[in-house]
Amino acid sequence: MENYPKLASKTGTYEHIESCYFMQSGDFDLFPKNIKDSIELYYEKRIGKEYSKRLKFDFGYIHSDKPIQDLRNKTLIDSIFDYEERLKNCDTTYNYPVYTSAYSLIMEEIGIKKLGLNLVIDSKGKIIKDFQFPHLEQSANQQKIISIDSVNSILIKRRISNEHLYIDIDYDNETGLLFWEPKTDLHPNDRSCLIMLKTHFSMNMLTGEIIEINDK
Repeated sequence: MENYPKLASKTGTYEHIESCYFMQSGDFDLFPKNIKDSIELYYEKRIGKEYSKRLKFDFGYIHSDKPIQDLRNKTLIDSIFDYEERLKNCDTTYNYPVYTSAYSLIMEEIGIKKLGLNLVIDSKGKIIKDFQFPHLEQSANQQKIISIDSVNSILIKRRISNEHLYIDIDYDNETGLLFWEPKTDLHPNDRSCLIMLKTHFSMNMLTGEIIEINDK
């Protein structure tokens, strides 16, 4: 397995909110304590205590319908956007302020370099956008994520070359499940915009079930 992929990543998804004012910060302490407590508790319940301990806070967004006067600092993104134009198109349907917390699950020992888990919550604690991860709190036997080594074992058994091979992490919105997906770049030297990939199979990251891909 030495020359097979050891790590895979997946970027977290975002919810676009057309607020009148917003700021980005890498300091979780800028969120109010009740919001921080709600966010931390939700992550713990959703993914379990073991995995929640492996989360890293990347950054957060604060969206508001009023100027964020007491939180303004150099990280406020006000030099890129036309705020006068934003004020004309504010979405007033949210319970502001709205908070986006961008976390990453990092477990390199099982092959997860970075799995983005972004949560959006309003001022009343309502979840506006959940992150893409199985509901482990609903699992009777508290299933564990299967190591990327299990994927590589199957690739080796099937004599699939490691040349131009990499492994993706994919989330299925219908089932709410995560999958390891080994893929080969069929034209690695082609500099055109068209990327041709062959997906060999999908492996359920909790059960190890293999789903064959008809990639003809």
